[in-house]
This record gives sequence, structure tokens and C-alpha cells, in this order.
Amino acid sequence: MKKLPFTISKAQFITLQKTYKTDVEMAKFLNVTRQYVFAFRKRFDLPIFKVSDTKINRNKLIYTDYSMRMMPKVDIAKKYNLTRMTVHRIIKKMEAK
Repeated sequence: MKKLPFTISKAQFITLQKTYKTDVEMAKFLNVTRQYVFAFRKRFDLPIFKVSDTKINRNKLIYTDYSMRMMPKVDIAKKYNLTRMTVHRIIKKMEAK
């Protein structure tokens, strides 16, 4: 793990975690990569963010569009601004439940 141009304690990191809800947001704030934030979290044995409620709701909507409305995956991807492969993965995951 590369050294940051500043030091950050575990307590400061936890405080940031409450403000910035995702690894991506924290990475932008700290001007590091998302992978660095993940590694930092793993190094200090901090809990990894769960999938947010908005993503869970989005996934349900995607599955509804696919199963009930018979929308093609390409159209669903455009509607939710995702890749076709991401839509495919979400649908497979929802079908497995």
C-alpha cells in the first residue's frame, strides 16, 4: 500500500466513513484510488460497506423491468445507465434468490 502524503488514524477514517458513504466518495475526498480505501479498511479490520438500499431497490426495479415488462437487457442498461453485463449479472443474481 502506497504512503499517503498525510497521515490518517483509524478514528479519523471512521469519522470520514460516516460522512462519505461509499469507498468511491472517500477515495475522491482523500485523492486516492478506491482500491486504496478498500486496502486501508482491510488493514484496520473495519467493516466493508454493505450494498446500499438504493442499489437493492434499483436491482428490484431492473428485475421487474426484465421479468414483467419483457424489456431487453440493452434497453434496461440504457435506462439505468449501466453496462449490459452489469444488468445481466443483476438479473442472474435476482433469479437465484
